[in-house]
Amino acid sequence: MLVLRGEDESAAQAVGTGTGAMTAATDARTTTRGRGGAGDASPVHSQSGAQEERRGREVETPTRDGEDAMATTAHRQLLGLLTWDNGDVDELVGPTLLGRDVSLGSAVSSGELAPLVPRGQNDSMSRVHAELRASGSDVVVVDRASTNGTFIWDEGSKAWHRLVPGEPHVLRPGAILAFGERTATFSESVPAAPKAPGAT
Repeated sequence: MLVLRGEDESAAQAVGTGTGAMTAATDARTTTRGRGGAGDASPVHSQSGAQEERRGREVETPTRDGEDAMATTAHRQLLGLLTWDNGDVDELVGPTLLGRDVSLGSAVSSGELAPLVPRGQNDSMSRVHAELRASGSDVVVVDRASTNGTFIWDEGSKAWHRLVPGEPHVLRPGAILAFGERTATFSESVPAAPKAPGAT
């Protein structure tokens, strides 16, 4: 098993439960990989806000000029959200290629896959790490033979389950994933916008 590069790892900020829960998940993942057994802590996630918009709405995605097939405005299906360990939230708009540097991928330049490079410390992620896409009515994640692996937290065994490269894994709302040392929670709904002070 390769040693993961985790220097300068981002501070965890799990949604609705504070930083302690996601930090415990990261510690559990490190323990699991080192021993090959179950971790000693469970990540916690709670969804916040009313479900105002659900997967299936059409999103207009603007693109930058001069980028071949990506230079025109595309209409893609909103698959869900990834809420990262540093509190950032990324929309999954259509089939998405995730990694440290996916801009040179042929599937991205052709417009087949949308690029997603999380903000923050991504040294533990491969340049092309994983793909997220719709499969029927489900959303699946597929590891793209990444060096440090793609993991799903298994609440039943209190351990991280490493995905087999190339094999799709169905994501359920609330699923907690690890891409190398970066963790994120998948959700289908868009969190409700905060109310202005004094609003009823």
